[in-house]
Amino acid sequence: MLKTPADSPITSLKEVDSTNNEAARHLSEAPHGAVWVAGFQSAGRGQQENRWESEAGKNLLFSILLRPVRFRAEAQFLLSQAVSLGVCAYLQSEGLPAQIKWPNDIYVGEKKIAGLLLEHHVCGEYISVTIAGIGLNVNQQHFACAPQATSMRMVTKKEYDLHMVLDRLLAAIFRYYESPPGALPAQYLNVLYRYRRWAWYREGEKCFRAQITAVEPAGLLVLTHEDGTVHSYLQKSIVFLPHDFIPEN
Repeated sequence: MLKTPADSPITSLKEVDSTNNEAARHLSEAPHGAVWVAGFQSAGRGQQENRWESEAGKNLLFSILLRPVRFRAEAQFLLSQAVSLGVCAYLQSEGLPAQIKWPNDIYVGEKKIAGLLLEHHVCGEYISVTIAGIGLNVNQQHFACAPQATSMRMVTKKEYDLHMVLDRLLAAIFRYYESPPGALPAQYLNVLYRYRRWAWYREGEKCFRAQITAVEPAGLLVLTHEDGTVHSYLQKSIVFLPHDFIPEN
């Protein structure tokens, strides 16, 4: 039913507007597991149309086309968990202490090393196609527009072969994609950034201290505030404040 990474056709492009756009252009004929990888994206996108900074030829920028079988649209966050867990597990296998920052950014320490953008096509009650776009900082050593970013090379001081990284990364992603979906939520919490840790957040103009205590099946973040109240948040409705944030009196 599912292809393995070895069966996945990989299309390499020197430059493209975005690999997610390229995957969408081949939506009708591309098989499950098809991959598009680019040396440079002229219009690379992150969540909420944010731009993704990447030096040409230094990092991995790719998209995977997935065709889930009778996968309900209401459970789409499981797909995000599977892909982000795969990226996190690959980095951990390389000795990087990676965590998932809700919903699907990948952090090492307090810096972002990878980001995901999943776009779903729904037919009735089911997801027919998911395009998983992934940007992983590999060999880039300077980020002019993103000082909060890091890369594999910046952390380990080693230079990496991009082809080898892609092969191993795809294997890890497919391993989680093919795993029992019921196991994903607990695995996700095990590597969730700030899980069960007190930290500062901002909602609108209000700053508050809370800890992450759960993630709902639909993907909402559950925070327990210092006063004991529990609130659920949509993506982009709150801001994670820096670990050294000091509130004004």
